[in-house]
Amino acid sequence: MLNVVPNLQTGIDRVLGFYFNYCRERYSILLKRRAGFPQEKWTEDPILKAFRFTNVFREDDAMTIWFREHIREPLRDDARVLMAIIACRWFNKIETGEALRPLLLGNIWDQEIWRSELNKVKQRDGTICTGAYMIKTPAAMSKIDGILQCLWKAKQREEELLYGLTRSNLTQQQCWERLCTLDYIGGFTANEIIVDLTHTFFLENASDIMSWTNPGPGGAAGIGLLLYGDRKKFNRTKDSDRAEMINIMSVFLKASQEERYWPQDWPRFTLHTIQFNFCEIFKYMQGQAGFRLKRRYR
Repeated sequence: MLNVVPNLQTGIDRVLGFYFNYCRERYSILLKRRAGFPQEKWTEDPILKAFRFTNVFREDDAMTIWFREHIREPLRDDARVLMAIIACRWFNKIETGEALRPLLLGNIWDQEIWRSELNKVKQRDGTICTGAYMIKTPAAMSKIDGILQCLWKAKQREEELLYGLTRSNLTQQQCWERLCTLDYIGGFTANEIIVDLTHTFFLENASDIMSWTNPGPGGAAGIGLLLYGDRKKFNRTKDSDRAEMINIMSVFLKASQEERYWPQDWPRFTLHTIQFNFCEIFKYMQGQAGFRLKRRYR
C-alpha cells in the first residue's frame, strides 16, 4: 500500500504513476473492447479482469451514452433539460429512461402517467433504479412514490431554479449549492447533475469547470487511501478538507496534461474525471489488499 505525503516530490511521482497506470490500463480495456478484441486479450491485470470498474470517462458509460443521445443532446439548448437531467439521474437506469423519454421530451408532467410507466418497468425488471449508487427517498414510502414526490417538489421549484441558473456568470459550485437545496438531492447526486449540465447551455462556459468538483465518498476515500494510506483521512463535509482535496486533484489534473502520465491524443481530463477515478482507484486498491469487491465481471 502506498503511504506518502503529497508535498514530497518523490512521493507524489509514485502516486501519480500509480493513479495514471490504472487509468491507462482501464482506458486501454475500453479501446480493445471497442476494437473487437476477445475478452481474454483485454488485460493481464487480475483485478481489472475479474471485477467491474467504471470507465475512465463517464461519457463512455452505457447510461450516459444513452442519456446523451436520447435526451441530453436533443434538449441541450432547452431549459427543459434541467428537469430531464434531474429525473434521469434520480433513476440512472436505461430501461427507466426509455419509459420516461417520451414524457420528458414531450414535457408531460402528469404524476399518474409517470407512476403507470414506472410500475410497468418495476413489474418487468424488478427495479426502477440503478445499483451503481444509493438513491435516497422519504422513509416509509415505496421507491416509486418517494421519487415521484421528490421530483414533483423539484418541478414546483423549476421556475425559481431556472431564474438562478440562467445567469451568464454562473459557476458549477453555485449551481451545485442550489441543487443541494432540493429534497433528497445530496452532494453526490447534485454533482452528477452538474457534470451533465456542463454539456448544456447552462454550464458549458462555467468558469470553474477545471477548478471545482464535489468530492464524493468514494473519491474522498480514494484520495486518503492512495496518498496517506487512510481511507478516512478526509471529511468531505468539512470545508477545509474539501478545499485540500480539490488542491490535490488539481495536481493530478495538471499531470494529466503530460505525455508521461496520459497519452495526449486520448480524451482529456477535467477535475470531475480526476474525482471519479479516485473512487475507482479506491475500489482497485481494496481489491489489491484482498477485499472482496461487489461487482464481479461476467
